[in-house]
Amino acid sequence: YMKLRKGKAESVDEIIEAGQEAALEFMKQSKTIKVPKSEQNEIAKILSISTIVFNNCKRARNADYEFNFKSAFALNDNNALGFQTRHSRLYSLEQRHAHLLPKIETCSELPEVTDEIRAVLNLMEQTEQSLNDSLNQLEPCVFTSNLVQLNHATGPLFAQMRVKNQPDEIAVPRLLLFSAVRSLLCSGMHLLGMTPVNQM
Repeated sequence: YMKLRKGKAESVDEIIEAGQEAALEFMKQSKTIKVPKSEQNEIAKILSISTIVFNNCKRARNADYEFNFKSAFALNDNNALGFQTRHSRLYSLEQRHAHLLPKIETCSELPEVTDEIRAVLNLMEQTEQSLNDSLNQLEPCVFTSNLVQLNHATGPLFAQMRVKNQPDEIAVPRLLLFSAVRSLLCSGMHLLGMTPVNQM
């Protein structure tokens, strides 16, 4: 990854450092993202590298683009920050209901199927094919696009499928779906070369 600034080519380390500074500033200004001070530098570095990797993977290999961190830390579902915040929120949901996690191992029921849930299930089902297509075409953007759509489709489920204070017969199938989505996003991020953040 190279870019020009004032006629000077920057090294990868310099670009990562610039992203780390931008991420630290974002965390400082954010009212919703809380990271312990002792972990901020490490999380900022992960966000910086994730942004670089994601921006490269979401485009076709022959696409020409100018990379910068200008919109990297705007909260939306189409950037690395969106993936990290979604994964973190899903992980937090699992941890808050850790007592139910053993029960999802034997759960064979799905939550009540709505259009939103059906969309998520369809995207999950398409993930393996999108990965195969990416490998066959040597285009990571195919797989990345599927993950972006899944990430976006998962957002509305938090309000629709509450787990807290629900009886087990409702909470466990819902947690099963959330846990499956988190696991898939986590694996997908690893495949792309991103390190998932658990708490942010």
